[in-house]
Amino acid sequence: MTEPDTIYINRTYNNKLSIASKVTGSKTTKIVMKESGGVQELEVADESSECCLSDDVALELGKISILVEQSFSDSRDIEFAVKDKQIFLLQARPITSINIESEFELIHEQDAPVLTDDEMLTTANTGEVMPMAMTPLTCDILTNTLSQIRQILLADVAGIRSPSYTITCFGGNFCRHSFLNLLSGFYFLNEWTSPFWTADDTRTVTEISLFGVRLNNANINNLIEARYKNTRAPFWRKLYMQLNLIKDVFIGKSYCEKAFQLCEAVNDNAYSTSSSIERVYEEIERKIIVYFKIWDYHILTSTSSALASYVMTNQLMGGHASVVTSEVMSDVAMLLSTCTDVLSADVPASLAKLALAIIEDGQDEYFQSLTPEAGTEWLKSDKNGRLKNMFTDFMHMHGHRCIREAELSEKPWRLEPSKVVRNIQVFLFN
Repeated sequence: MTEPDTIYINRTYNNKLSIASKVTGSKTTKIVMKESGGVQELEVADESSECCLSDDVALELGKISILVEQSFSDSRDIEFAVKDKQIFLLQARPITSINIESEFELIHEQDAPVLTDDEMLTTANTGEVMPMAMTPLTCDILTNTLSQIRQILLADVAGIRSPSYTITCFGGNFCRHSFLNLLSGFYFLNEWTSPFWTADDTRTVTEISLFGVRLNNANINNLIEARYKNTRAPFWRKLYMQLNLIKDVFIGKSYCEKAFQLCEAVNDNAYSTSSSIERVYEEIERKIIVYFKIWDYHILTSTSSALASYVMTNQLMGGHASVVTSEVMSDVAMLLSTCTDVLSADVPASLAKLALAIIEDGQDEYFQSLTPEAGTEWLKSDKNGRLKNMFTDFMHMHGHRCIREAELSEKPWRLEPSKVVRNIQVFLFN
């Protein structure tokens, strides 16, 4: 039995070759030419200690393979013979399997890059607005936009100016699901980048905002230190960051108002059910700057809200917010429940009020018997008076929302009000 020799050759970007490794196979037979013509197989002593090709011949063969690749414009499976150190190329055929993507490659085709082997990713927050896989269009626009906003946030808040080609991973897509990157996107405020913040402070703000609790993982601080300990941030920049964070706490409401004004200015008529695909793409391209600014205000508002919650938690803990107790979290929840005009929290309450109004009018059984589409027309009817007004007000305030509202292919409630009606019918049934 004869095993082939295997030689691995390193190739640099400028086609410099070197022997990487050799695996010499066991060889107990060989084929030789007969003087009378033809070949014969002979048994020999084990010659596994010797490679069939010298290093010089192997490297020369590598150079020939590069010339063949350049000649055919793709990689080739070649057959060759060596006689007196001279190489004869016998055949070069296409490698038909080289460009066939594996199932793993197809699944992870649009995965985002990560900076190191140690990353912390979460679907907290993104799992609420994007609970399922995204379409390619959403993967492209949403992820790229959020990464750019993250760079703007670093510039505005921290004074960190990154080149436009620098990718700082605020989040990423994996198997077309949206994830947030905690190490790069949230834990960047710490003792190495800020004069007053520590990794514990940032962890409290981030983890309570995203998860409602502090994560019980002692290794997180080590990961933060490994990521940022070599950061060389001048004191003025650290102070600039601190002042901007304080400013954002006080003007967070103005960010929300500006975002709301921009949303009001956007014309949703372009995305009607009769719009062509080309029209939708044109509108997305034309208005992407407006959407970008709205998302920017949204992130700034969320940041100021998280910081305000941290200040409140820190006060309740007597200045020791790194260890948050369940009693303190209960107090924080009670204080937050006193906030008014929380639009996102108004959705279930408004649907419940509309369901109760239908019951008060004695129309609950009739309304449940209708299809969602017929129920929509019934609520829009002038004969229903206050029910029509309540439904109209709800759609005006929350019509831009829907399940998976960050998915661009998902139609908002304003375009498919029957989805809202179906929820109202569920309220009535329960």
